[in-house]
Amino acid sequence: MIERRKLVDVAAASAGFLLAAGAVYLVGVLSGTGLVDDTFIFARCARDLADGLGMRFNPGGEPVEGVTSLAWVGVLAAAAHLGIDVPRTAAVLGSLLAAPAAWLAGVRAGGTWAARLVLTLALACSVPFAYWAGTGMDGALLWFFLVAVALVFVQAPDKPLLLGVALACGVWVRLEVLFLVFPWLVIGDLVLSRTRFSRRRAAALILPAVSAAAVQFAWRAHMFGRLLPNTFDAKVALEPLPRVWHGLRYIAGAGPMLGWGAMAVWCAVVAWRAGEHRLRWLLGTVPLWLGYVIWAGGDHFGDYRFLLPAVCVVAAALACSSRLAGASQRQWVLLAVSAALICAVVLATKEGEEARSEVRLAQSWLKVGRWLKEHEPPGTRIAGVVAGAIPYASGFETFDMLGLVTPTVAREGRVYAGGAPGHQRWNTDALLEAHPDVVVYPTSGRFQRPLWEEPDAIDLHYAYSLWAAVADSRVQRLYAYEAWRLADGTWVEMLRRPGSAGGSAR
Repeated sequence: MIERRKLVDVAAASAGFLLAAGAVYLVGVLSGTGLVDDTFIFARCARDLADGLGMRFNPGGEPVEGVTSLAWVGVLAAAAHLGIDVPRTAAVLGSLLAAPAAWLAGVRAGGTWAARLVLTLALACSVPFAYWAGTGMDGALLWFFLVAVALVFVQAPDKPLLLGVALACGVWVRLEVLFLVFPWLVIGDLVLSRTRFSRRRAAALILPAVSAAAVQFAWRAHMFGRLLPNTFDAKVALEPLPRVWHGLRYIAGAGPMLGWGAMAVWCAVVAWRAGEHRLRWLLGTVPLWLGYVIWAGGDHFGDYRFLLPAVCVVAAALACSSRLAGASQRQWVLLAVSAALICAVVLATKEGEEARSEVRLAQSWLKVGRWLKEHEPPGTRIAGVVAGAIPYASGFETFDMLGLVTPTVAREGRVYAGGAPGHQRWNTDALLEAHPDVVVYPTSGRFQRPLWEEPDAIDLHYAYSLWAAVADSRVQRLYAYEAWRLADGTWVEMLRRPGSAGGSAR
């Protein structure tokens, strides 16, 4: 009887995983997921790393940490070393990692397997979750670790070393884990431990993550002369008050995510009534993360990417709280899940077009990069505000005018307060010193006619650095505007430095 029950549990768990994987894939397809431009920044850095060039964006350029996750670029570098297509690998791995995150949130819940599968689908069918899993970004790896860490913290208080190792891995996934999740959960574990303060327990919790952080900071200081990634300087650009205002607007616009907020409140009520201190402490990471999002100024991507780590923590808390809830209370779990799914549908309707446009942009910029590779001579140096798809497809040395992979812009550039997060830095002096042969416009490959021949037409919210360059008299003397028609009828717009070759087919 016991063996039969185990077989049933294994079969149900396997079915739950397959269901989660299928739901993530299906909802991702329906939401229009695909590779976005930032995915190709990971892919190019991973390719250079696999080629033995170290952490660089331009093979012959200076070292730069232009990515947000060292673990993710390491995984993609391994794929590149094996000769596997890196962008496609990123998308597949993202979906494969999102599925176990959703599965863990359900399989660790209480109640019948039917209830557990419903809880699994609550996360897997959330449109932002499925959409961003398929973009090839590093988010899915972070979500998986957050769900695992949350479940270990609440359900395995007798295994401090396991929690410490999980947090150490999370430090390599995203540095935010070190500054936010690690101290909060370590303090919580030590405070809530039933035994008296134990040096051995504290060491098991703290030493793995601190060691991982020490190695990472030492490597970063040696390679780049800085303790934080270059992306931090590029993205956290505004003064604190304007940045917080951007963050508050970002949070205020996340109305469709209120279903998950309602579930967080319900979990807190259950934990309070059940006297479950660890679950209550875990839920404290949610406002902590939201505070970080506000401080960082939010995000410019659609589907509320920056809020998904908090959503995954809520999903893990829901799994834990369902173990504490009585039979009648599980009905409220199902109601909360239904509310979340309804909000997901609303979000898909409201934000889906914006999200799909990000995928279309990346696809159009890939076309431009391939065109440049075919029509510009080897050794061409390009510049622009697109640091992902165009440089990846062209293979040319690139000056990133937003600073994500160009330290002189990220660290020394000035700031345009009206720009979108991550699009606020600009440094025309550094651009001129780089002497690019071509400055590619971000509209390239998108429209049936040239749009930005006049500088006043440039979108300041996303391309202020380009406008500042085009409006500069020095750039006007050195560069001339060109527009080239592609085979599919769309256009490549650029500034070309006279004397540089290329552009053989108008």
